[in-house]
Amino acid sequence: MYAVIAFDTSAIFNKDKYYLKYGSYEVEIVKECVVDVCESDNKRNISNQIIIECSKSGQNHAHESGLRLLSELSWFYGISIYSTFHTGGSIPVKGLTRFVGHCGGWRTPVDISSFVPIETGREQRDAMSLYREGISSNSDLYMLLCLYKILEINMKRDERRDLIIGYIREKRLSNKSFGLGNEKMSPDDVERFVYSNGRCGVAHANMDSRLIIDKFKDLQQARFCNSILQPVVEKYMSEDMKLPRF
Repeated sequence: MYAVIAFDTSAIFNKDKYYLKYGSYEVEIVKECVVDVCESDNKRNISNQIIIECSKSGQNHAHESGLRLLSELSWFYGISIYSTFHTGGSIPVKGLTRFVGHCGGWRTPVDISSFVPIETGREQRDAMSLYREGISSNSDLYMLLCLYKILEINMKRDERRDLIIGYIREKRLSNKSFGLGNEKMSPDDVERFVYSNGRCGVAHANMDSRLIIDKFKDLQQARFCNSILQPVVEKYMSEDMKLPRF
């Protein structure tokens, strides 16, 4: 039996196939392609695929391992990855037709031949999963929530505040740096904005500071928060959570 995950990505793999050991599984990663259909002029788009041979009773576990692998690849190479389809059965490859549907423009060439899975704990795995979900989302609001949740895994409110304020001061950033408002905000004010108007504004619908999806000003605010949160989170994951990057 096989577990198969089709996925789109902002990367373009350098090879058609990769084979690697991940946990107890031998994993095959197949690059996206376009194939002919029945010798006609019709073409079928085939997504990138993770193919894992497993027992029938172990398909769920194999799918979960495949998703963790995608999260590691997303973090390690800094690429967006969207799992688009899950299937399985007695043959390894299905006709999967969702094909680079979320990404456009420039794509990052990536060769994962030298990729080696790392030993991680639950908190590290949770952080990488949230990171993949966040940077791969087309929604600025969802990205904001995912990134902030990484800081909530094992830090209290005061610790998160000190981390964000420290970064703002280190980089000498202000709200003007991001084109948000003309009245100067202190680092403390910016951090409070990221928490109250950003994190809480997305999470709660009954607050005056809530973010509304179809308001342009709110969209700008979410992007402002993300422009601060993403580098803070990446530094935190690299230095404090000890997660290596390519």
